[in-house]
Amino acid sequence: MRIITLLSITALLLIPLFGQTQNALHFDGINDYVQTAYSGIQGNSNRTVEAWINTPYVAGQEVIVDWGTVGTGQRFTFNLINGLLRVEVLGSGFTTTTLVGDNTWHHVAVTYNDTLPTKYKMYIDGVLDTEFNISTPVNTGTSTNVRIGARIDNDKLFSGKIDEVRIWNGERTASEILTNMNTEFCSPPNNLVAWYKFNQGVASGNNTGITTLYDFSGSLNNGTLNSFALSGSTSNWVSGVSHTMNTAGTSTITAATCSDYTSPSGNYIWNTTGIYQDTIPNAAGCDSIITVDLTIYTSSTSNLIISSCDYYISPSGGYYWASTGIYQDTLTNANGCDSIITVDLTISSNSTSSLTLSSCADYVSPSGNYVWTSTGIYQDTIPNVGGCDSIITIDFTIKSVDTAVTVSGAKLTASSICDSYQWLDCDNNFSVITDATNQTYTAIVEGNYAVELSQDGCIDTSLCYNITNIGMDELNNSTVFSIYPNPNDGSFIIKTDLVEDNIQMEVFNIEGKLIISRTLVGSEIRGKTISLSDLNNGMYYIKMHFSDKTYTQKLVIQN
Repeated sequence: MRIITLLSITALLLIPLFGQTQNALHFDGINDYVQTAYSGIQGNSNRTVEAWINTPYVAGQEVIVDWGTVGTGQRFTFNLINGLLRVEVLGSGFTTTTLVGDNTWHHVAVTYNDTLPTKYKMYIDGVLDTEFNISTPVNTGTSTNVRIGARIDNDKLFSGKIDEVRIWNGERTASEILTNMNTEFCSPPNNLVAWYKFNQGVASGNNTGITTLYDFSGSLNNGTLNSFALSGSTSNWVSGVSHTMNTAGTSTITAATCSDYTSPSGNYIWNTTGIYQDTIPNAAGCDSIITVDLTIYTSSTSNLIISSCDYYISPSGGYYWASTGIYQDTLTNANGCDSIITVDLTISSNSTSSLTLSSCADYVSPSGNYVWTSTGIYQDTIPNVGGCDSIITIDFTIKSVDTAVTVSGAKLTASSICDSYQWLDCDNNFSVITDATNQTYTAIVEGNYAVELSQDGCIDTSLCYNITNIGMDELNNSTVFSIYPNPNDGSFIIKTDLVEDNIQMEVFNIEGKLIISRTLVGSEIRGKTISLSDLNNGMYYIKMHFSDKTYTQKLVIQN
């Protein structure tokens, strides 16, 4: 089982970020204000209101936070008058002597504790500025929820920047105010009943549509922006105060695994693909909320049917199989998980065989890879039916035909006893001599002759042999026989001094082909006309076989 984890952290687990500029809201002092959904601390309950402000000197009153009812003692207003910090309840109030309307960021706070002899304290930049009482008793009403930047009757609007407004349902100590005025909390502490961070929008950018001021106290008493331009450096979201931000962090992890996945906290085990959340402490001790985009991959399976010779190495290279069977192997699939392969394996073997062959000429081996030209023992390899090597031993014999010819005068004799013979006229493009199919051939004309021999399925042709002086002694020898007239029209008389009753006469054409063979009786050799009128014009040879010798004369027919 493989486990792969791909972590893509798109927001690091947060640690305290010092000096990071946060946003604020700029109020134009004309008609900008934020109306919240928080009803405020009621009656004479203890309370603390704090905020960061940056305002120029303004003659007259400008309100930071206000809520309650228009009635004596029923409206609680935290404000400035002539640039000095002031708190009032409808009917009376108290103003400090420290100027804060100086275009500088200041942290301001007011606390009220009904149980103390001196019930009010005001702090500037984390330092107690003054303690005092107001003659009008506090009895805050419920008519209008907390409003930021204006009095509840829409008068005395604030001119400048406001950031980080917090309302507590108890008195905060001097130490708590000083320690936390530059800090954003991980989560709402106890008694923090309204918390507006102002960390929204793009400072001095186009923020049209960002008209909600979020409450981070957990009560979701968000505020609605009224009359803000929401673009430019005034009447818009602007750069705020630098805080130490000990806030809850968020991050995203993209994870992929081939099995169950244990969450970063160890509190969860997830075994299906999905989007999950987990929480761990960050370095500041705040919650770090982690979104886990989890993909659970699975192992894959596949089947192979394999035929191999003698052995097979598994796909992973981890196994050697030498016998037929069903096997399993494991690889890694495209997702990094196990790919389980079932292998149906057939092991075949190499084979051997032998052949005895003969050929009249070269022999091409069964594989086509070799050409053998001489007698010998050879080997060749081809695939057998199992796809393996079939090794063939071949006893090969080159068969030959003895083409020797002996010559005696005009007689040619093939030296070997063969299955067939065919004598050829070399001077006439090796044309076949009709009926010259015996072992012996007697040429009737001078020329070059060869014989084609066939034996045991092999055919070969001898060299050409030159025959000369055929009948030269006999030609023009009138004491033996003569032809008269010669040339003639096919009728002629044979004259001879030899007295024989029967003589064999053969007539050959110029190519040496026998065209007439007949026996002449006594009268035909004693002056009787012989007619060969069916012969065409041309030269022929007449061969006369007397008892003691054969003689040849030329015959010319001219019609």
